[in-house]
Amino acid sequence: MQELYLAFNDISQLSPLIEADELQVLDLEANSIADTEQVAFLQFVPSLQELTLRGNPVADATTDLRETTFGLLPNLELLDDEPRDDAPLDAI
Repeated sequence: MQELYLAFNDISQLSPLIEADELQVLDLEANSIADTEQVAFLQFVPSLQELTLRGNPVADATTDLRETTFGLLPNLELLDDEPRDDAPLDAI
C-alpha cells in the first residue's frame, strides 16, 4: 500500500501505521490527532513523502507543527500540500 486516504474518520491513534513501511502518501485531514506524540509514530514509516494533518487538533494546538513534523520525518516532502522549505523545486 503506497497511498492511504483517511480524511474525516475520527482517527486519534497513529501507532497502527508503523507496519505500513511502503506508505508514501497519507491523508489524515480532519481527524482527531491531538498531539505530536502521535505524529512521531510516523517515524517508523520511512517512505512517507506526503502527509496531510490540517483540521486535526494538533494542527491548531502546536505552533511549530511544520518544523516539528519535518524534523521527525526527514523524508517528508509535503505537509498539508505545502513543500518543505528546503526542498528542491524539481523534487516536488
